[in-house]
Amino acid sequence: MKHVWLVVQLFLVLHISVSDAGFLQHKALVRIINNVGVAEDLVIRCQSKDDDLGVHTISYKEVYSFQFRPNFWGTTEFYCSFEWPSQSHSFSIYVASRDQRNCDTCVWSITEQRPCMFNYKTHQYDICYEWPPP
Repeated sequence: MKHVWLVVQLFLVLHISVSDAGFLQHKALVRIINNVGVAEDLVIRCQSKDDDLGVHTISYKEVYSFQFRPNFWGTTEFYCSFEWPSQSHSFSIYVASRDQRNCDTCVWSITEQRPCMFNYKTHQYDICYEWPPP
């Protein structure tokens, strides 16, 4: 029985060490490009259940980026609010179940019509979603 307990403890220590070193979950990078309009600043606030990344303002064609490590359970979600003079919208910019297999670097183009993700297979922003109703 002592040997079984020792093996369990050793397994737990190794698991924690590997998890903390980041070998189990790679970092994800989200890049958001302002394609709303030439003279339009885009105000962005992104947050998850655990982290609020604050408010950031980017000019036309500028990029806001953030990086994080998705959780072990695959439930990580970051949602963002987007505001510019004529509109405001919210959107889940990273959902582990939707995005984790598709991109390590998820690049989004934010337009007045919709948010579109860069598709690495077609090399276009053709993975688009409708803005959720307010």
